[in-house]
Amino acid sequence: MTPSPAFICSMPRSASTWLGRTLASHPEIALFGESDYWGRSYIEPSPNGAYDRGLVNKVVTVQADKDWAATTGDEQGALPGLLAGQYGRLVATAARVLPDPATPRSLYLAICMALSLQQKKSVVVDKTPGHLLFLQRIESAFPDSRCVVVSREPLGFIASLTHRKEGRPVHDQPWLRRLAYHPALTVLLWRRYARAMLALRQQPRHAILLLDYSDIQKDPGHVLARVCTHLGVDPTRLREANGAANSGVQRKTRGGLPPATGHWLRILAKRELRSLYPEVSPPPTTLVAVAISWLLLVPGMLAFCLYAPRPTHWFKYLLNIIRAGHVRIDKGRAG
Repeated sequence: MTPSPAFICSMPRSASTWLGRTLASHPEIALFGESDYWGRSYIEPSPNGAYDRGLVNKVVTVQADKDWAATTGDEQGALPGLLAGQYGRLVATAARVLPDPATPRSLYLAICMALSLQQKKSVVVDKTPGHLLFLQRIESAFPDSRCVVVSREPLGFIASLTHRKEGRPVHDQPWLRRLAYHPALTVLLWRRYARAMLALRQQPRHAILLLDYSDIQKDPGHVLARVCTHLGVDPTRLREANGAANSGVQRKTRGGLPPATGHWLRILAKRELRSLYPEVSPPPTTLVAVAISWLLLVPGMLAFCLYAPRPTHWFKYLLNIIRAGHVRIDKGRAG
């Protein structure tokens, strides 16, 4: 059985968990993630493109520490025969059967093969939203790999991101949450993903299916059918009820926006908003809210670096958010 790796690469908070877990109910699809294998956790190979044994062990250590359960829902019995905590052993087993010399592609394929054999499923899907920023690595390793990319308008994205529930210190203290999710930083994060989406819309690929979060809200069944067809599996064999969990959905997202969000959207992401979502207008704000927001910007950056991302990657994470990228934005709506 040869696995066919596929990818769900989306903006965060865009129902990718719901999509992944629902796909995992298909008898041909094995799900894992968030691996960040080709993204923030990517381990650069040697100059010759190979992994020596030390680099292989480093990748195994990084991957074994990933919380796949949050994606797969295996704590709820969604993946029969694969219990929480067994992923580390699965990755280590995959590394032991690598050809020599190993490469990032061969190690990733070995992990996919191990999961495919364990689940007895032929299509392996990696659900990692952050991979959207590193699609060039995936396309270099797997030129014909199937990807599903989901975007979301900034107001719902920022509100959902700000009020997500997660076991990090920032969520134990409301004032730390307010600082770490400063509207300038959340707008920059959305802009980073928006520019990646614009690049895809301006240069479409047949192997990439572009969706919007609103599509999922309006007609989830139609979206699932499109995704299954794109991945080459029969959508009628999907058990949709298994994918009911959707951590990206908040009932009152607009009311939870930080007060100065509209100000930062206008000055940091006006072109991206106009190109992707011309029907969305930045919400109004007040001079007091803007002044307070500016005063809290530097403390917010410090809080974000310390609490929001993984501590060991905070500097690289912040640079990835602030770094503009080189995407030409056409006038009017892209695509």
